[in-house]
Amino acid sequence: MKWIALALLTFNAFASDCSQYENDCEYYSCVAEAKHCSDASYPVSFGKRYCLRYVEQMNNFSDAGKVWIEEVRKCLIKDMSTFENDLSCVQLRKRAFKGHVPCYVESGYCNLGWRDKAQIIKTIWPSIRNVHIMASGINVLRACR
Repeated sequence: MKWIALALLTFNAFASDCSQYENDCEYYSCVAEAKHCSDASYPVSFGKRYCLRYVEQMNNFSDAGKVWIEEVRKCLIKDMSTFENDLSCVQLRKRAFKGHVPCYVESGYCNLGWRDKAQIIKTIWPSIRNVHIMASGINVLRACR
């Protein structure tokens, strides 16, 4: 029984250590540090980077777009908080990208106006050629049909 309790405690050790940042872009830095991932890993180079870009661009969005940004952030962080503690930094990246489409759609992307959608593209533009971004974008558009 002790081993089961220990396993459950370590299952999401980084998530609980980072829970103080559960609605903050610093969550990604906390996860990277807890997992000993480099600054070039997903949590910092993508998760935190784009979390901060959305914060910086917030005033360019409508009220609905602002709500969407907040909801997506919460969703992506909540999703990451469920990841197994033993994931490598590469596995974490793959798993994190899988959460983008459901988080975007469940947070109301399909109902946003064209100006907010254009602003989203402007916000993610630096990584638009990233294969994960392209695949996620296509899958979000398919989900909105």
